[in-house]
Amino acid sequence: MTTSSSGLYGNFGQTNYRAATRTTEDIMSQEVLNTLVPEAVTAGAIVLCHENAPNRSILCAGGGGFSSSKIFETEGVWLLLNKCTPEDVIANWEAMKSYLLSRH
Repeated sequence: MTTSSSGLYGNFGQTNYRAATRTTEDIMSQEVLNTLVPEAVTAGAIVLCHENAPNRSILCAGGGGFSSSKIFETEGVWLLLNKCTPEDVIANWEAMKSYLLSRH
């Protein structure tokens, strides 16, 4: 799957999924816009198609820059329907956090 940084993180007024458009020309310099070309991310796209590509990872690429993003959710807990009260959520808060701490 692919998205823009606006789609990944959110960006007020920006839902574009293309690099240099009229919607970005007033927030970035022409010098920066000139780097936002497909050739600047092609290497990353090819890596993601490789049989040894990383799983469960987010590769960020743009303008020749590459990085990894970490957005995660803990395993959490399951509450029975008769236990889905605000009090039950608070009572299980530490258990929701501890999955992350004990596994990672």
